[in-house]
Amino acid sequence: MDPEKFKKKTKKVAGTTDVDILTVEYLNPKYEIEVFSNKHTTPTGLLEVARLKPKKAELPRFIFRWDENTDDLDVDIYKEGRHRNDLWKIPDYKGHHTKKIKNRRFKANIEIPKEKVFRGVIDVGLFIKILKRESVQITERITYKIQKGKLVRK
Repeated sequence: MDPEKFKKKTKKVAGTTDVDILTVEYLNPKYEIEVFSNKHTTPTGLLEVARLKPKKAELPRFIFRWDENTDDLDVDIYKEGRHRNDLWKIPDYKGHHTKKIKNRRFKANIEIPKEKVFRGVIDVGLFIKILKRESVQITERITYKIQKGKLVRK
């Protein structure tokens, strides 16, 4: 998102407050998971919630990020240092969208060709910032009276 547009939003997610991996049904031994419980939103509105980091550079990296437009947790894929969400369109890549269980609790199931990567439940705590714009209007009433051809302020 454009930084100026994000800056002007009256309600926005400003960061994470408490992120927990509630259950890990499966974590590929070639990966490790990192959660961000006190992460701030970037000026463009990006909020990383967690990361699946590969132990080998040739494997893709996964970023769990908050999608403020849909109020969901999405997963982005990075390969060779490049953002590669186009790979989610290939049938053997699964997991771009998590499944909301309740409130801000999501089930993730990430797979790549010939490998399961992660399956588990993530609970996301968010810090919401609401900008209140107040306008103050000051009015003054001045009364004048004309006395013997003179303008007199009361």
